[in-house]
Amino acid sequence: MDIIIVLMGLVIASTIMAIFIIYASRLKKVPPDKAMVVYGRGGFQLVTGGARFIWPVTQSYEFLALDVRTLEVDVQDIVTDVRRSGAKVTIKSVAQVKISSNEAILRTAAENLLHKSDIEISNIALKTLEGHARGVCATLTIEEINSDRDSIASKIQNMAGNDLKNMGIEIRSFVIRDIEDSHGY
Repeated sequence: MDIIIVLMGLVIASTIMAIFIIYASRLKKVPPDKAMVVYGRGGFQLVTGGARFIWPVTQSYEFLALDVRTLEVDVQDIVTDVRRSGAKVTIKSVAQVKISSNEAILRTAAENLLHKSDIEISNIALKTLEGHARGVCATLTIEEINSDRDSIASKIQNMAGNDLKNMGIEIRSFVIRDIEDSHGY
């Protein structure tokens, strides 16, 4: 009789240990620089900070990095306002971008960026910034570009910021470092 009680105790202890191990393996912690997207039955939920149990078979998860990315935005051969100057310039700038932590915008990021690599996300932001830098500078003369860099950087940041926000990305800063033309002006 004692052997049966000991065996029953071992079976119960083993079962409790197995349940604990399974639970621990499915409990996923979310660091402060990431957002976890839990998807499966019932759509998807966002988890920022803390931890969440992921149900086996019916749910899965992915992480979105919320850290800041530094982008070198170098746009070459921008033709300035053709009616007034038509000079070609190169704008060298630096942008700091990240996937937004704002819940509504983060939902958009989850829908648009979840399965993209960090390089792909950075390229999306980079191409958007390059396009807006080219567009803003094409309406100005080289003198206007050179004399009011902060205003131009602000215009680029505002215009690109709206497009990037629609994808789930926000611009933290945008600074023009250098403006050059082929003649050294």
